[in-house]
Amino acid sequence: GVRKAGVDYFRGEGSDRLALTALLLGVPAIAGGTIAQPDWCSPSALVLPIVAGGLLLRPASLLALYAAAATALIVESAVLGPYTE
Repeated sequence: GVRKAGVDYFRGEGSDRLALTALLLGVPAIAGGTIAQPDWCSPSALVLPIVAGGLLLRPASLLALYAAAATALIVESAVLGPYTE
């Protein structure tokens, strides 16, 4: 209870649905860019929504963002396969 009260104090009483939606839409966009043009968009670009989520989201929402980013990394590695270079 103390931890939740501390998070609510720092993040306010408002909902984080808008930020979560924007970040969750950004993850597949970055993954799609990585699959389409791996030379221009690296898989490490997924760190951007994770850092932004760490600043904007509550812990439960952040967990959903972590799961989406992990899924995107798994899909990228399955599609791109092992690097031959």
